[in-house]
Amino acid sequence: MSHQRELPLVRRRIEALLLKTVANGCTAGEAAAAYEKAEELTAKYGIDPDDFRWPPRPSTIFSSASQARAHRSRHGPPHRAGAKASAAPPRH
Repeated sequence: MSHQRELPLVRRRIEALLLKTVANGCTAGEAAAAYEKAEELTAKYGIDPDDFRWPPRPSTIFSSASQARAHRSRHGPPHRAGAKASAAPPRH
């Protein structure tokens, strides 16, 4: 598929990525990764970033999503305070 034919799909993907914010329920890491991917796609496809409404840049302890992934691969997922140690599913 050519870049021209992909543009409408890419633009929708960028819009969806920019909706992934902490205010919309994502973690700071998820929001940062989505923001970074949206930046990557605008550059790759030569799309003007001003065509989109960008949320404030998320701040995380990692400077990039790739660093966050590398950290998780070495150390596992972050521990959530208050999470139960049991892996059993909740009963209904």
